[in-house]
Amino acid sequence: MYDNQILEWNAKRDVIESFYSYVLGLEAIELKRQQLTDINTQLSGLSELVKEGQLPRTAYDEQLVQQLLEEGNFLQLRNDVSNNLLNLATTIYWDKADSLRIDTTLNKIGYNTNRLNFQRQPIFLKAINDVSISRYNGELNLIRFKPTLAFNANIGTAYSSAAPDEFTFFRQLNTNFSQYAGVSLSVPIYNKGQRKNVATVNRLSNIIAERNKDLALFELEQQTKRTVNDLQLADNRIVQLNKQIKISKMVYDAASEKYKEGIINTLELSQRQTSFYQTILSLKVEEINRSLLLRILELYR
Repeated sequence: MYDNQILEWNAKRDVIESFYSYVLGLEAIELKRQQLTDINTQLSGLSELVKEGQLPRTAYDEQLVQQLLEEGNFLQLRNDVSNNLLNLATTIYWDKADSLRIDTTLNKIGYNTNRLNFQRQPIFLKAINDVSISRYNGELNLIRFKPTLAFNANIGTAYSSAAPDEFTFFRQLNTNFSQYAGVSLSVPIYNKGQRKNVATVNRLSNIIAERNKDLALFELEQQTKRTVNDLQLADNRIVQLNKQIKISKMVYDAASEKYKEGIINTLELSQRQTSFYQTILSLKVEEINRSLLLRILELYR
């Protein structure tokens, strides 16, 4: 029973992780789409500047190469997300997995480790059950070395067709009717040390079962502590990345203006642009990761 519950618990975690991996891919696609929109806008502006003779044709061609590169990345992202969706659908055996959505309210709440209940976790319940089984088996193993009292009773009769005619059927049954009752007591006196060996094995088995139970509880506590640590890191990273995005946006906007004026080249603009969208993606990753960690923490309640 507990083995099935452990499998179910692990399956829940696998589904959660698969789903959040899929959602993260969707966010990456959306950001890449925004980046391509920026590049297309820049290409339109560059085309006009090239026509007016303010910039060389190479400036436009360089940006066009960048666009083709990012479009290739966009196609790869879409393929990866499609595969993630297939994996998710396979995991939950549901072909409409793409209709699932993240509960965004999770990112607005905190986490309270006081509500965690390790005693309800399948792996801990199994360990407790193993302790009970070990003790029960130990008692069974020692039963054969204990005194046994037995009570026996028997009644019977017989009939034979070879008996003389005067011994009729019912007369034979009555004549041959017998009763027996007996009591026996068996006391083991010497068993070549077998009882002592069995008792030692039982004691060791019980100790191992108890240690495994303690270890299961300890591992559950450590898992949740790591999850909480990761949550705290995600919170700090989200604050940091929000500040970084503001600065990166200003740098990117300034680079765009300089690019229009021909002060910097396509490579420099592309670096600023990539840095800006990569920072946004990093923020999305942390936000989704925080939701994922909260969901995992919920499994321990």
